[in-house]
Amino acid sequence: MKAPISWLKEYVDITSNINDLMWKMTEIGLTCESYDEIEGDKILDIEVTPNRPDWLSITGIAREIAIIENSKLTLPKLSDIPKPTQNLPINISFKTNLTGGYAGITISGVKVGDSPAWMQKRLISIGLRPINNLVDITNYVMFELGCPIHVFDYDKFLSTDLSMQLSKGSEEFVSVDGLKYKLPPDTLIIKDTNRVIDLCGIKGGQNTGISDSTKNVFIHTPIYNGSYIRKTSQALKLKSDASYIYERGPNPKIIPDTLKRVVTLVLELAGGEVASKPIFKIDKFIKDKIISFDLDDLNKFLGISIQKELVLKILEHLDFSPKITGATIKCIVPNFRSDVNLVEDIYEEIARIYSYNKFPRTLPSGKMASVKIPYFYDREFELVLKNIVSSAGYFEISSGALTSKEIIEKSGLNPENHIRIANPVSAEYEFMRTSLIPTLLAGIKVNTQENLKIFEYGKVYFAPVEKATEVYKISSALRNSTFENIKGLVDLVLEKLNIANYEIKPFAISHGLWHPNRAGVIEMDGEELGIFGEISPMVLHNFGIKGNIFGFELDMANLKKFQNSYLFKPIPKFPPQIEDITLIIKGKTEVGKVINEIKMTKFVDDVTMLGTYQNTITLRINYSDVNKTLTDKEVAEIRKSILGTLSKKFGVKQK
Repeated sequence: MKAPISWLKEYVDITSNINDLMWKMTEIGLTCESYDEIEGDKILDIEVTPNRPDWLSITGIAREIAIIENSKLTLPKLSDIPKPTQNLPINISFKTNLTGGYAGITISGVKVGDSPAWMQKRLISIGLRPINNLVDITNYVMFELGCPIHVFDYDKFLSTDLSMQLSKGSEEFVSVDGLKYKLPPDTLIIKDTNRVIDLCGIKGGQNTGISDSTKNVFIHTPIYNGSYIRKTSQALKLKSDASYIYERGPNPKIIPDTLKRVVTLVLELAGGEVASKPIFKIDKFIKDKIISFDLDDLNKFLGISIQKELVLKILEHLDFSPKITGATIKCIVPNFRSDVNLVEDIYEEIARIYSYNKFPRTLPSGKMASVKIPYFYDREFELVLKNIVSSAGYFEISSGALTSKEIIEKSGLNPENHIRIANPVSAEYEFMRTSLIPTLLAGIKVNTQENLKIFEYGKVYFAPVEKATEVYKISSALRNSTFENIKGLVDLVLEKLNIANYEIKPFAISHGLWHPNRAGVIEMDGEELGIFGEISPMVLHNFGIKGNIFGFELDMANLKKFQNSYLFKPIPKFPPQIEDITLIIKGKTEVGKVINEIKMTKFVDDVTMLGTYQNTITLRINYSDVNKTLTDKEVAEIRKSILGTLSKKFGVKQK
């Protein structure tokens, strides 16, 4: 909301400098952190909260400044509407659920032209474009008093019997700026016969709009049901200054004053004569709200003690008309304060004007929970895993749990195995993901960095819906690398968790996401820890990714289940014997099982794979004894034992 200081000063005396004023306004909730300056006039830029529609007007803001400045609010002088001297009849019918109030009048013999310079300057300062004197008056009064107004060309009506109603749907409407709309059902409209002439609270119709030749006009100031305005505004993706006010609920009792103000300015700036009796229809059920409270309850609620005299003064400044009987204060809530409904709202009003900055500073009190709450999520294991992967040079990404059918099919997965959202916001967020890998691939697709290393920790979801489960996974992907590199990362993760004796097995069934021959399943005691290897070239082709991608996806629950505590050993006092040995591997023997078998041998401290060539593998073996340095003869005996075991179990021989 833009508020020129010069305009505000018409209604309230402002003695504070601009910076002090902005700070004081912000302190009571009327946040103002900046201002513009146009031709020497300072224009405040005010953040209006949704619960305060009264702040969507210059007089409403002036009312708050009057409290800050401890000065009197002077509202615009209103003249009674003259008796009609012409007869341009009008009648409008509507149901009470469509509007909380309505006022209208016809004026004949107006002259359309430019509005005066002072009015144009003010409209420009708040971001509006001057159009003509009639339209400018309606905009000026709307921002002055906070009640939208619309003006029709009376001579363009096909009937003087107007009807406010809800659309059936698919009606066509052309706005004053020439744009065509097909209206959704339950749009609040006005018709003169079967023709839509107004998209209520949002835009007027071109068929009854003001032009240079306009002579007779019908002016109305309705208070529409805000829920209808909001639904239509969202459906058509169309907003206006009026719809913004209507959605927040303007004060119905301001209608008579608004009509008086508009008529006075029209007669003054456009000429003409009143041509009908004013129409006033205000909901008779709108009653004053009366709220009572005790001073002791107020002070107990706020946690401080405020003197009775100060409380009464604050309430008087707020126009709450306080009356005190003993320790009880009765307030009449002003009709422009639709946000005040409870006694706690009164307490909040007193507190903000008193100033929260005057409240003593206290630390929150409480006790630490002795037991974990049922939905407590312990991030300790998550952070351990993230630290392991990030220490290997991988960057973490984060994405949503929803995905599209297109991404699922590109990944070689079946949409039928995914949980579908019943009411998705769009086709891009229709299914719950079953893997983190597609997200990583999408990330790689939009990043041209060579040798990119990324990972993600998050939830995946599995059908059927009746027994749907959510599982935490950690996945990684690296571009233009080798099988050995991703295997090394998997080994690092499992080693840091002290998980040993796991097995790597080929896929039992085809898996569209992974390469059929260069990926495998990691198992421990018959349970799956995860999958790692190369992503299917067909999947990469679907995503438009060149080169190769390796990755893994590990199950958090099973990793946590099989992790072991470390048994720390002292640094060996004696140096190890190190030798490289090349073995001939027979058939489809799994190298991992061969290495694990060697590691289980006594006096073997470590085994590292150096490389492979055709059907051979070269290993580096460390031999050590905590009590002495092993001799060559002792190492030869250990080697002989190892080769005998490998030959017997796997048919492996030394080259």
